[in-house]
Amino acid sequence: MIENVKIIKVHSNEEVVGITTGQLRAWHIWRTENEIYDYKFAVQTVEEAAELLKARLADQAGDESLVFNAVGMEMFDGEGWCEWYDVDGNSIGEVMDKDKTL
Repeated sequence: MIENVKIIKVHSNEEVVGITTGQLRAWHIWRTENEIYDYKFAVQTVEEAAELLKARLADQAGDESLVFNAVGMEMFDGEGWCEWYDVDGNSIGEVMDKDKTL
């Protein structure tokens, strides 16, 4: 447990009714010295997730208050959310790094 850190869940789609198997959501978690932010966004495609995550990261570029910053994408498997990987085993971050058109 991290002491003296306030966890702030700013946006979450976990309460959405009608989540279906295969549904995607992008996530963005970052921490400043005293706070952790956890954003989750419903997305329809890998391309939409990549565009959204790139924009979020660009907004934070050069922010010296960040301790860490991470992004990813999850897929609902019918029972819960699990990390998404493409057919080659790459995460959304790896896909974004390899394919600069995303």
